[in-house]
Amino acid sequence: MENSDSLREHIVNLLTKAEAHVDVRSELESFPTKLRGRKPPGAPHTPWQLLEHIRIAQWDILRFSVDANHASPKWPEGYWPENDTPPSDKAWEKSVRQFLADLNAMCELVRDPARDLLARIPHGTGQTLLREALLLADHNAYHLGQLVMVRKTLESEKEHGSRSRVKPPHSPKAKARKNRSARKPRKTTDKYAEWLLSRQGTIDKDIDLEF
Repeated sequence: MENSDSLREHIVNLLTKAEAHVDVRSELESFPTKLRGRKPPGAPHTPWQLLEHIRIAQWDILRFSVDANHASPKWPEGYWPENDTPPSDKAWEKSVRQFLADLNAMCELVRDPARDLLARIPHGTGQTLLREALLLADHNAYHLGQLVMVRKTLESEKEHGSRSRVKPPHSPKAKARKNRSARKPRKTTDKYAEWLLSRQGTIDKDIDLEF
């Protein structure tokens, strides 16, 4: 029982605590209003799209874990919003509230000693509550990292727009950027990796990731 309680607490911490990631609540609630519907050049998604995606996916995982009659949205269009921008500030706030409420609900499931973390979900195909909780933690962390990257990039572009400076062509930084741009492009199936590789040398010196 003691080992089970410890495992449950570790999972809840993984879902909710900053630790190796950013704090999800503060990041979403404090996200700058003017950046929520903006997309950096070449980036796949806006912050609004990322927020809605993690909200919808989390809701789907939660409902699957407890409801045998739950029907998942159609993949992939059902997991993304139709528009790049939130219809209003209240829409962003509502999405954040729903996301946090569902996150808390999943934590309550994990904490419930009556639920066997390793038992197969009756209406599933071999999934367990432990598997769903870890899947959720992994998915949230992945897209929250993207959200942080998009925010940092947009803030960096805004800063450079107000104080653009030309580096001497023979400065060490200029040479480093030239060498990086001369590298052969690496192949990847990840849209964010492609975006970052295309932006290498223009944003890496300005972005300090927090996770």
